[in-house]
Amino acid sequence: ADLAPAVEDSIHFFYLADIFQTAPADIPNPPPLRLGLFNIAEAWIFAFLPLLWADRKNRLPRPVLLVTWLGALGLTNAFLAPYLLCCEIFKQTEAKELQDSNNSKNAIVAGGTAVTATLVVAYAIIQILTQTSGQDFGDFFQLVQEDRTYFAFCVDLVLFSIFQSVLLGRVKEADLTTFDKLPFVGLVKWMLVD
Repeated sequence: ADLAPAVEDSIHFFYLADIFQTAPADIPNPPPLRLGLFNIAEAWIFAFLPLLWADRKNRLPRPVLLVTWLGALGLTNAFLAPYLLCCEIFKQTEAKELQDSNNSKNAIVAGGTAVTATLVVAYAIIQILTQTSGQDFGDFFQLVQEDRTYFAFCVDLVLFSIFQSVLLGRVKEADLTTFDKLPFVGLVKWMLVD
């Protein structure tokens, strides 16, 4: 797989290189569709931290969680899926669960994370809607078919939807509403409202 598109997109993580005008001049700007979808995925994985942290009954020790989350920011499900599998395999003992069963979130961290992720996603959606051409869609679908990195990237978005529902169900310890299951939106709602 050619990693050049992934590197080009990574330079524009959360649009910071655009905001601070620090993108290298010799690297072309990625197409808006590809860059927007990349930043939506990155914002979504960024927003998972408060939810993963609140999953006290199932999470691994905090240093492992933080390293996994930081790795997931770069390689998404190459870190997140194995972490969740390990959480299932190495669940806490019942005594520990009873002692630390409060699945609450830090409102300041959750709120800041939700606002940051929502701003990135909103900008990405605006960019996609206003700057994407039909050719960009064709080029992106061609890239997904030819480049396993971008195929995996699309699979990540589907897996994030599943992981979000599983984790929200664990943390809320209640049936999820349809709104809770909406990709990304349900996660932001949990961080800001629930």
